[in-house]
Amino acid sequence: MRMRHAEETPSYSPSFQWGWCVFLLAVFYFATPYQLFKSVGLQEGGVVEQIEKGVLTGGNLLRSVALIVLGITGVFALLSGQRSPLVIQRGTLSICILVFLSYAFFSISWAQDKLLVVKKLLVLAMFSVAALALATRIRFPELVRLIFLVSGTTLLLGLACEIALNGFHPFDLRYRFGGVLYPAEQAWNCILFLLSSAAMLYIQPQRRVFYSLAFMIALVFLVLTRSRAPVASSLFAVMVMFYLHLPKSKHAPVALLSIAILIFGLSLTYLLVGETFPDYLQNAILLGRDTTHAGSLTGRIPLWSACIAYLIESPVYGYGYHGFWTPQHVIAISQTSIWFLANSHNTYIEIALSLGVPGAILFVLIIFFGIRRSYRLFKATGATHYAFALALLLWLSLNMLFESLTMGVNLHKLVYMIVLAKLSFINIEVNTILGNARPSRIASQVLRKQKP
Repeated sequence: MRMRHAEETPSYSPSFQWGWCVFLLAVFYFATPYQLFKSVGLQEGGVVEQIEKGVLTGGNLLRSVALIVLGITGVFALLSGQRSPLVIQRGTLSICILVFLSYAFFSISWAQDKLLVVKKLLVLAMFSVAALALATRIRFPELVRLIFLVSGTTLLLGLACEIALNGFHPFDLRYRFGGVLYPAEQAWNCILFLLSSAAMLYIQPQRRVFYSLAFMIALVFLVLTRSRAPVASSLFAVMVMFYLHLPKSKHAPVALLSIAILIFGLSLTYLLVGETFPDYLQNAILLGRDTTHAGSLTGRIPLWSACIAYLIESPVYGYGYHGFWTPQHVIAISQTSIWFLANSHNTYIEIALSLGVPGAILFVLIIFFGIRRSYRLFKATGATHYAFALALLLWLSLNMLFESLTMGVNLHKLVYMIVLAKLSFINIEVNTILGNARPSRIASQVLRKQKP
């Protein structure tokens, strides 16, 4: 039996959500940072020149202030006003998160560059406090709407800036939409907008036309970023979210219909383009981008090989939390790559370099148990926000194979930390019609009956 979900978090007015929206936009404007008045492109100059300019070793005062404000606001939010009680949910997800955080903070003891690791741990602390505060202050459906507002505003702000700077050229195959962010970062922002739009279709069905339009806008601009892995992984996550909301009797017919439409589309394309079909298909998969380095996943395979060679030297402890990318390591790896590099473009390898193989295993377990808990809660309650959480974590698990999503200071990082906090440390109540039994006890009984 599917049960109705309820959280012991107070419901806030739209002005409260807009207040958080403006606050988060202001924080990430300085912390990411947003590029309003200049074209966003690759760093100019060689690797050595970039280090001499302080790109890696220099700090950013405004970013530091923004992160401190984020952390202080989180502390005040936790200590004041109405909020959900913090309850460590029984289960492996909570344990894995606590062990992982402890392991990360202890890594300073064996880090080679202790100052760098301390800086990264301070960022982690600020994000953790802010994520926990937002998890306790905002109900899950309202959180989805907040993500919709922040990511949508960021997309529209980026579009306005590109139009104002005469940089919006969607029909040029060399163009990649970035707006106020780099194209890859904008792709992640568009994915948040896409997933939250899809979830809001079910959370607020009376505004289905509006959210359908928002969904299409998010999809169009996601494709315009020409970021291949984010596009593929996010489309799969959205399909899973829609599939979960289908009645069980329609699962098989919809799956068969989707396969039939795919085969029909490929067949029709072959009939139209003839012998150029392989080239046409390759161009579509690569979203029109250069095919020179496609065989090496745009240079990722040589990069991963170089990183793994360093990992073998310290497989148990790693180099400290995000402490691997010292100027010396950046020079050594970037001189053999097609990029100026300060990350491994693979989150799992990145965590292994930071905390060794044990840390990487813990991180994988966190994502796995987060997905499993989201699925169980959705099956038990039918609440769309748990389908959103599942789709978000599923997208992350796939996209992390090609991007280092834990390195930067971005909205998506805060979002997935809030979602994990919601799943692990916020009391979950389920209202039922089964007599006077305690809802939380019924919920736990249902969850225990669910198979992995």
